[in-house]
Amino acid sequence: MKPVPVPLGIAGLLTLSAAAFGGDPITAEIKALEAMAKLVRQDSAVLRWREIPWYTDVNEGIKAAQDEKRPLLLWTTGDDPLGRC
Repeated sequence: MKPVPVPLGIAGLLTLSAAAFGGDPITAEIKALEAMAKLVRQDSAVLRWREIPWYTDVNEGIKAAQDEKRPLLLWTTGDDPLGRC
């Protein structure tokens, strides 16, 4: 006879996680959510791109790049990138 997998559902998972953490199922759920939040939370090093002064005028960008002696990234598109989703 083959074993049949039984879906546990939320109540079963909370019970199992409570047994694993040895306490209240709500506390176990909070700890699990905090652990998942650490995986997706971004720190300041990841968000440094927000500090870049982006220019929408090509001439202003070229002048700033020349003044600062930095390379220039020119991103253009021929159409609205989100227009035909």
